[in-house]
Amino acid sequence: MAGLINGGCYMQSIIEFISNISVVIFSFLKEVTEDEIEKNIAYLKQEEWFQEYLACNRY
Repeated sequence: MAGLINGGCYMQSIIEFISNISVVIFSFLKEVTEDEIEKNIAYLKQEEWFQEYLACNRY
């Protein structure tokens, strides 16, 4: 039974890894427009955590 559980965790890790790689690959295939970037920045500026991030001189 323990081998089955460990094998399941290993398979889950493989699936997550493949999923993450596919996100990276597909993100390079999509063209991002300036309008989309501006829209995302406007949305982020409404978030409190992003305001704190912008106020931090370290970044």
